[in-house]
Amino acid sequence: MNSAITARYSDHLVSSSASMSGAGGGSV
Repeated sequence: MNSAITARYSDHLVSSSASMSGAGGGSV
């Protein structure tokens, strides 16, 4: 994934980290 896209989605994933704790913590 592009770091730029991951950076943007990272902020959104943090909000839903409860459901995507793996994606939020694994991407960053």
